[in-house]
Amino acid sequence: MRRHLLGLFGAVLLLAGAVLWFLPPAAPDLEYLYGSCIKAGTVLLIAWLAYPQLQQVPGWALAVLLVGIVITAAWPRAVPALLSYALLLLPVLLVIWLLRPRRTPGSSRLQR
Repeated sequence: MRRHLLGLFGAVLLLAGAVLWFLPPAAPDLEYLYGSCIKAGTVLLIAWLAYPQLQQVPGWALAVLLVGIVITAAWPRAVPALLSYALLLLPVLLVIWLLRPRRTPGSSRLQR
């Protein structure tokens, strides 16, 4: 049901954006509305297409993505600094991931 709602809302927003584009609103303050509708509709339709793959994404990854979007929107000048820190931490995280203990399919104990 959620996937159908994503597609429906995305299509409605795209249609509303197209209508507002061709029939401009009377108030000049609402000119941004058609662009916002088109962008939001496009994002919802992309989420509709990727819905089965999005079901497999772990919850922590979605939380990190949401925090990144909020930081980018609130402090756009902080993004280059955060990216440089992320690039410094990437090799460390890769080494930790490669050296972690692994489980074999048949055993319940960790191998060393």
